[in-house]
Amino acid sequence: MQQPPLTKKYQAKIAVGFLVVALTMIEMFLIPRSYFVLGSLVATTCMICVAFLVHPNLTSLFRPTPKTIAIGVVTAVLLYLIFVAGNAVVKSVSPLGVSASNENSIYSLFASTPFLLRVVVFILDAFGFESYFRGVLQPILAARIGVGSVFAVALIDAAIHISSFNPLFVITTFIADSVWGLNFYFAKDLSSNIANHLLWDVLIFIVIPIA
Repeated sequence: MQQPPLTKKYQAKIAVGFLVVALTMIEMFLIPRSYFVLGSLVATTCMICVAFLVHPNLTSLFRPTPKTIAIGVVTAVLLYLIFVAGNAVVKSVSPLGVSASNENSIYSLFASTPFLLRVVVFILDAFGFESYFRGVLQPILAARIGVGSVFAVALIDAAIHISSFNPLFVITTFIADSVWGLNFYFAKDLSSNIANHLLWDVLIFIVIPIA
């Protein structure tokens, strides 16, 4: 997997790309809730475009094999089970003031969205977040801090989610990103991560919601 050299020109592209991604994500949370799905489509489409424009070798990170896809599927199920356990904790003790209302607030973002549009949202969500956060940011940081890049990227994404004003969204983003980051760090295949992310989205928002 060839990583572009960190020249000043490439660093500038990274900075501009990050600004675009961060601002479109913040926009997604600050616009009226009735437009959240539209904002999500804009943000994740921007992530995909930025990822491919910034990283000229991004396609080299797509290296699917039966093993890597299996790792993605298994990890998605494990992540779902982690969230099931977390949901039980939230409902029983409300840690750090987080309650079921915070959870319901996340689910309500998609409540009135038609099924097919919801599927499109989740496909773009998986491709967008994994292409940008794992495909672009994580390899850059991994070259400097190794496995620490997994949690650094998770922290960056979680920090952007502060704009949702929902503490549960921030916490769950950090947990999910950490798992997806570890999946990519060891599988070294964006296909595995996209399968992982998409399956998790479908499980938790369509097939077996936990709210």
